[in-house]
Amino acid sequence: MIFTSIALVDASVHLIPQTKIELFIIAATACLPLLLYFFSRKAALRDTRIFIEGIRAFPMIWVILLGVEIGVFFRDAAGISNENPKYWLHAFSSASVFSLAVGLFSIKRRWAVAGFTGIVLSLLIFCDLVYHRYFGNVIPLSALFNTGQFWDVTHSIWSLIKIEDIGFLFLALGSLSLWLCGPSLQANLKTENTGLPNRQWRLLLFLAVATLYTAWNVSLWMRTPASWEIFDPKYTLRSVGPINAHMRDVAGTLREQIQLESMSLSEIDQIKDFLSVQAARKSRMQGPYSGAAQGSNVIFLQMEAVQKWVIGARINGEEVTPFLNRLANQSFYFSEIFDQTGESSTANCEYAALNSLLPLRKGATAFRRPNNDFWTLAHVLKNRGYSTYSAHAYKRSFWNRAVIFPRYGFDKMAFIDETGAEPQIGWGLADDVFLIRQAEALEKLPRPFFALLITLSSHHPYDYIPAELRRLNIGALEDTELGNYLHSVNFVDQAAEKFFQELESKALLQDTILVLYGDHDAKLQLNDEVVHKAAASLSLDKNQLIQISQSRFRTDQIPLIIKLPGDISPLEIKTPGGQVDIAPTVLDLLGLEAPESFLGQALFPGQNGFVTNLNGYASNNEFLYDPGQKENSCLRWSDFKPVLSKRCDALRARTHTTLDISRKITLKNLARVVTEQK
Repeated sequence: MIFTSIALVDASVHLIPQTKIELFIIAATACLPLLLYFFSRKAALRDTRIFIEGIRAFPMIWVILLGVEIGVFFRDAAGISNENPKYWLHAFSSASVFSLAVGLFSIKRRWAVAGFTGIVLSLLIFCDLVYHRYFGNVIPLSALFNTGQFWDVTHSIWSLIKIEDIGFLFLALGSLSLWLCGPSLQANLKTENTGLPNRQWRLLLFLAVATLYTAWNVSLWMRTPASWEIFDPKYTLRSVGPINAHMRDVAGTLREQIQLESMSLSEIDQIKDFLSVQAARKSRMQGPYSGAAQGSNVIFLQMEAVQKWVIGARINGEEVTPFLNRLANQSFYFSEIFDQTGESSTANCEYAALNSLLPLRKGATAFRRPNNDFWTLAHVLKNRGYSTYSAHAYKRSFWNRAVIFPRYGFDKMAFIDETGAEPQIGWGLADDVFLIRQAEALEKLPRPFFALLITLSSHHPYDYIPAELRRLNIGALEDTELGNYLHSVNFVDQAAEKFFQELESKALLQDTILVLYGDHDAKLQLNDEVVHKAAASLSLDKNQLIQISQSRFRTDQIPLIIKLPGDISPLEIKTPGGQVDIAPTVLDLLGLEAPESFLGQALFPGQNGFVTNLNGYASNNEFLYDPGQKENSCLRWSDFKPVLSKRCDALRARTHTTLDISRKITLKNLARVVTEQK
């Protein structure tokens, strides 16, 4: 087995040396149960007291070995730097929790329990690694609500698996062999299994102390502000490892449920008071274009994975998004809009854009709170006589849209059964055909109308666009993830242009606000080779490319373009904002007041902006706050140079309050309550 493992490892030419060494160690570890079984058949060895006690303790030792190796292997395979000298201690102590649980079973049962535990941990952390490559986190407990969507994203999942991940398979197979060989190994010793030698009790006592250390460490974390508002998964993972991160997640999730269930009426009144103050402040902030498009139809075009940096970008001299570039120069172009979606990207964008509230930090509101009494932009417009419509060329069950969209206020919906599935690109109907068909559907809606149209062809892993539809000269980036992404975005750009032309031909643009925005960042994985190639052909510098790959807050932005009817002069608006500000901005242009539950604000030139994301990063017109930095966490917005940390105190406080209030409104179902109270 060990020679097969070595051959498989050596077959990969892509592995970094450190990972190669770890795989050799893991492969050797996986062979230990078989080696012990072999040695247990040697009479000279199996009757010795040390060997007997070692075999009895081996199921517990196995779980510790596996837990530590998993922690280290996950860290290196995920590319997470180790900045905590106690990382090994956390990996050991968290594994000790499971080892102690194994030790509490009888000696006969330990083999099966340890084997099962090892298999579960190996598969769980493997899934964490794949999940981390896309979302930057381990799988949260709340994601269990989304497991029904696993089969819908298998293509994306397979694209994220790498050859070095075979290490988890080795450990799972080693655990299986422990499970299967354990009873025979125990029988070979020919000893009684009653009672525990002193050394066994000492080992259990030691494991109990390690378990208490883990519990103490989690309890300390639970007392910090980071456990509520600012959860930086990268910091957590590089500090304590994946198993401990899961323990923190479970503890935080359980606490959240307990505390929210016990939320007092006084706390609810405090939330209402905060929103009243916010509403009074916003009512005094009318923009220069308030009411400029009064009575107009509203179309939201939500573009899958389109980031801001593609606007104006060129590849080998060609514009990546020529139509969106022209439209931005003819419209209101909001150039400082940040992604606020978190893990459940598309669903969270829909929640933020429609409800003007930050999504939940873990999981999707569409699954966690589908029965809430939401109060969205659609509800506001329905009360003004608008008809409401949404369309997405995929399954109505995906992201629970068949349930959540009616509660978001949409009276009419179209999914793949209504839009048709052919011609298909990727998951569903090609974006260009989808949008042309939607122009026809919009023409038939009662006026005025509000429509949400969601594109799909540019979905991860971005390799769906067929060769005959690829128009860009990608050059050296061809067949890379970045190259595929550029082709995908260019295709969306073409589809948006055809849609715009179709709306013009049907005279729909004469009395319509057209709102185009990206739903979330692309989560691109760019290695050094791709960055080098891109820097030579793409109109972005190397530093920008690195920040995009790392999903850094400064570059984690989406485009927002609002085309108004009539001859209103184009304008670039540089006020920092996010997806929660889209609905208030549209209502301001319509001359309508935003509901009290909306946390976002209308964006206009010269305004004091504010934006935060779910990890506590924040910005306004003066400063950018980066909680992931130990030093230089406060940057000046004008040139992004470090300033004294205390200058971000007000921004930091507003961030904590906003995240806390938004979370409680969603979890306690207060949106309609505070709106109707007013």
